[in-house]
Amino acid sequence: SVSAFLLNRSSDLDLNPQDREEYIGGRDEQGNKSGFGIQRMPEGNIFKGYFLNDKAHGWGIYEHLDGDIFKGEYEEERTSGYGEYLSGNGTVYYGYWLDDSQFGIGYEIWRDGGKYIGEYNYGKKEGVGTYVWGDKTTYIGQWNANSIEGFGIYNYIDGRIYDGEWKKDKRDGKGVFIFNNGNKYDGEWKNDSICGKGIMLYKINDLFAEKYEGEWENEKKNGKGIYCYKNGDKYDGEWKNDVKDGYGVFYTLKGKKIIGKWKNDQLLKTIQIKKDKLKSFFD
Repeated sequence: SVSAFLLNRSSDLDLNPQDREEYIGGRDEQGNKSGFGIQRMPEGNIFKGYFLNDKAHGWGIYEHLDGDIFKGEYEEERTSGYGEYLSGNGTVYYGYWLDDSQFGIGYEIWRDGGKYIGEYNYGKKEGVGTYVWGDKTTYIGQWNANSIEGFGIYNYIDGRIYDGEWKKDKRDGKGVFIFNNGNKYDGEWKNDSICGKGIMLYKINDLFAEKYEGEWENEKKNGKGIYCYKNGDKYDGEWKNDVKDGYGVFYTLKGKKIIGKWKNDQLLKTIQIKKDKLKSFFD
């Protein structure tokens, strides 16, 4: 066949870089490259595949001087359709292309062991996809312009899990976080940090025995919040850097109520307030 003949003749081409282009293969009546052919570019890159109207069109293999190889479909000289790209640095991509860019569903593997399978948009991870890092950390969710953005689940190698909203590779919005000690936070995040309103459940002896519901800043209880202790006691009031600080009410399991002002987790003074004034005191 013509294809077999051309492949056998590929050794006739001077594959060393020269200041000219060389082609062997089929041509149409106008002399344009057509059908199967082998073309060496002036810089030394080699294309073996099909042509139409003088352009690569259909299935082909493009071998770069730097070791990169593309095997797949072309449309008017541009990669379009399914293709496999093997980079000289060890990166491998299997998937779909459009206008010389990764586009659609693809699977990419990096030399460091990282892997991504999901959607691409003109060469960037965009849409829904799964990324597995070399250390087996895993993210499953939405992407935008190569960044984790939208909703997704991030599984850390040490057992922690985040399930929620992301913005530019950072936890931002509403999300649930499972700590490696079993504690669970459900609430708001800002710039990769617990910030805003949320609920933290504290695990003690495999049970969620204590709970804080309220305001957070820099991953610490800051602002107003309610803490329920495992012994049945409860504090409802102001917090600063994870400790009671400001005005609040402490309720004991036995029904005792202490209204006072705290500083650095210590009660400074008690305050006597009429029952009908208690709500406005904390507003």
